Amino acid sequence: PSAEEVAKDGFYLGAMDAKLLQKIEELTLYTIGQQKEIEQLKKENIEIKQLNQKLLEVYKRLEKLENQ
Repeated sequence: PSAEEVAKDGFYLGAMDAKLLQKIEELTLYTIGQQKEIEQLKKENIEIKQLNQKLLEVYKRLEKLENQ
């Protein structure tokens, strides 16, 4: 709350604590979701790197065949 609100209405610790706890819970759930997304992206990145390596191998073989 702003200084004006505290001066006018007082300061309610219980309500403030409840609001802070709610925000903490929201941010915790958001962080968990972000971590799951990061893990999924890491897996996809590994798969893409593996496919890229295979593609490079095929490309090198093709170059060899063309140069014969």
